[in-house]
Amino acid sequence: MSRRYNIAGSIDDFAASMTDRALRVARQASVAGDSVALELQLWKSLAGQLEREVGLHRWLRYGESVVHNGTLPQIMHRAILDVAHEQGPNRNQRELESVVRPLVAELSFSNDEHRDLERLFPSREPTTRRLGRSGILRRLQVVALN
Repeated sequence: MSRRYNIAGSIDDFAASMTDRALRVARQASVAGDSVALELQLWKSLAGQLEREVGLHRWLRYGESVVHNGTLPQIMHRAILDVAHEQGPNRNQRELESVVRPLVAELSFSNDEHRDLERLFPSREPTTRRLGRSGILRRLQVVALN
C-alpha cells in the first residue's frame, strides 16, 4: 500500500509509540483519571496533534523539512495539556503549563523517532513553485493597475 493511502495508519502507529511516554509525563503532572482511559485519550490527542502538524505542513506546502528537534516535544506538550484540561477543566492552566513544560523538556527523542516523524510529512511535489516565483504577484499588479 502506498504511503499516501496509509498516512492515517502511520500517524496512529506513531502516536501509539509516543503514548507511554506521554502517560508518564501526565502522571508526573498529577493528571488524574483511569490509567486505560487516560492512555486512550493521550493516544487520540497525540494523533490529533500529529494530524494537525501534517495538515499545516501540507497546507503551507513547505519545500524543505520542517521537522526539527522541537517538533516532537511541542506535539507531546500540546497533547498532554489538552488531555489534562479535559480531565480537570477547573485546574489552573498556568500552573499546569508550568509543570508540564519542564517535564516534556526533559524528554529525549532518538534520531529514529525524529526520522519516523519526518516520514509522516509529505514531500513537496517537484512541479510546485514557491509563491514568490509563481507569477501571481505580477498578474495581481497588472489587474490592480487596470
